[in-house]
Amino acid sequence: MKFSTLIGITLTVSGTLAVSELALGYFIRLAPLGLLTPLFYLGLLLALLILVVSSIVAAIRSKGPASERLAFVLVIFAIACFPWLKIWTIEGFEYRVRQTNDASWTRLAIDAQEMLRASTPNRQLPDYPDHDWNRRYVLELAKSHPVLRLGDFPPKLFVEEDSVSIDWGSGLIGSRSVHISTGSNDARLKPQGDRSRRISDVVTIGWD
Repeated sequence: MKFSTLIGITLTVSGTLAVSELALGYFIRLAPLGLLTPLFYLGLLLALLILVVSSIVAAIRSKGPASERLAFVLVIFAIACFPWLKIWTIEGFEYRVRQTNDASWTRLAIDAQEMLRASTPNRQLPDYPDHDWNRRYVLELAKSHPVLRLGDFPPKLFVEEDSVSIDWGSGLIGSRSVHISTGSNDARLKPQGDRSRRISDVVTIGWD
């Protein structure tokens, strides 16, 4: 197979995967095919692996200069690795979060705080989420806050006096979260390591 053909095929497969990852990040889909999601990604990984192996075989069989053959294999390898960078899903997620302005995020957080206060006799926020991570409140809030309808299933909701956190996903499939400050203490908005990013005066996103 010609070098140009292998590069073209690898670029097409990698580009398709990268664009799909960007879209899944935007729609906060962590398991788009349910239980079949790992098999889907495994299939793509095997396809790219086959292309890398094919490029090595083609380079060995080629009679061109060694430098050109090595450069070709490195290019194929770089293209194959490109879509697996975490940046694609994170950038898609951040772009979607930015589509909701700070005023709307603040309104969502205040509505969540008021809803949980109304659920207690003394109007004090519960110390812990309920057995289903407050998802029943999420379903109610989603009627007026469309962003909560995104994802594979309703996100978890963590409500405190000066902040609200919305968490999509789990430890098995990874997670995406939005942390909203509603008070003067913005300590929760400060990025923690390399798995969070402050994107406004009100919102910090996180991932795992």
